[in-house]
Amino acid sequence: PPFLAMAAAQKQFEELVRGKLRKLSPSQEGIQTLSLWLLHHRQRAASAVQMWLAELYAAPPPQKLKFVYLASDVLLQSRKKGTEFKTAFRACVQEALLHVFGTCDGKVKKAVQRVVGIWQERAAFETSFLATITAAFEAASNDGGPATPSSIHVGGAHTPRTAAGAVSTSPIKTVDAVEPAVLVRHLAELEALDAQIATLMEQLKQLPEEPPAGTDCEAWKKDSESVVAQCQTSLAAATAKRQEFMAQLQAGLSQQRLHLTESQNQLTGCREKLEKATQLKKTLRTHLASLPEEMVAAPSEEALADLDIDALIATGSDNDG
Repeated sequence: PPFLAMAAAQKQFEELVRGKLRKLSPSQEGIQTLSLWLLHHRQRAASAVQMWLAELYAAPPPQKLKFVYLASDVLLQSRKKGTEFKTAFRACVQEALLHVFGTCDGKVKKAVQRVVGIWQERAAFETSFLATITAAFEAASNDGGPATPSSIHVGGAHTPRTAAGAVSTSPIKTVDAVEPAVLVRHLAELEALDAQIATLMEQLKQLPEEPPAGTDCEAWKKDSESVVAQCQTSLAAATAKRQEFMAQLQAGLSQQRLHLTESQNQLTGCREKLEKATQLKKTLRTHLASLPEEMVAAPSEEALADLDIDALIATGSDNDG
């Protein structure tokens, strides 16, 4: 049946891509040759990129960079041909680059950063998405360890601190906002596509392997090809929509992590200020208790509560300096 033929063709394509990736030469000619071949099969970009990601993870550290160069060449060369590869890579390239950055030596890390810089110059992805990757690289470099998606904070690396070492409560630059209504709309569109695909798949199952007796063979062939083509188009649309939905979810998650970090910074700042205020009150009480009673009367709790703590803390800090 046609749907079995489609499944067999898909499996054959994946095996072909896997074989070409494993034989990929790190030379410019080898990378450009495979890049052109992939662009010729851009309608199956999602499958090709999944094979690319699997082989990148499986490759030893010295061989990972050639896969980054391949992805870059495909991305840049595909800009005038369609968005299939851009959509497919956007769903996983951040994860892939962070993996390479965290497992390879400094020379490879610099090369990966140069690749992202070229993407920024040529607008391979939106600015906020590339800024997230760049910030993750900076965070990994500052910490001396591998970067992970959960450590990404656009506009700075992890928790910002002042020159004195205190936690800063200034707002962190955030990624583009993700409206809940957009996520709901994407989910509804996905459900509609899934229902459409289920209907088409049922039609595929009901197609006879051979044209029924007395049927116009040419008409039967056209009808069968039409159903298969509709199914393929719907599957491609669902794949692209699902990748877009995943990207929106990732952006929303990053946004919430940034808000959480900002709240934690503010909470830490408040706790530090409270601790200093408590210590200052104890110091005042000790100092007043050491004075003769006829010189000063002990202040009431209300008076201590009305003190300008911020000003006193600042004065105390200046005196300590």
